[in-house]
Amino acid sequence: EAIQSDTTKSVDAIAEITSVISKINEISNTIASAVEEQSATNSEISRSVAEAATGTTGITGNISRVAEAANSTTNGAAESQKSADELSAMAESLRKLLSNFKY
Repeated sequence: EAIQSDTTKSVDAIAEITSVISKINEISNTIASAVEEQSATNSEISRSVAEAATGTTGITGNISRVAEAANSTTNGAAESQKSADELSAMAESLRKLLSNFKY
């Protein structure tokens, strides 16, 4: 009976973990979308500034750094998404393992 209770608790915990991972995936997707939009906006700003400030290397350098920061953010969001996907896969594996227990 204790094993069955522990198994039930484990299944419930895995369900909760899966829910949290799902929320993390949603948040990661939102972040990734926002970063992509930010990157596109930064690219547009970069083009506009380059046209308006031809010959101004200081402004061009600053815009390049902003683009690099946006790329770094995009890479970070991609890593977050990858980690969330891995966690989701682990939770699913645990769920499958625990489904072998009868309760």
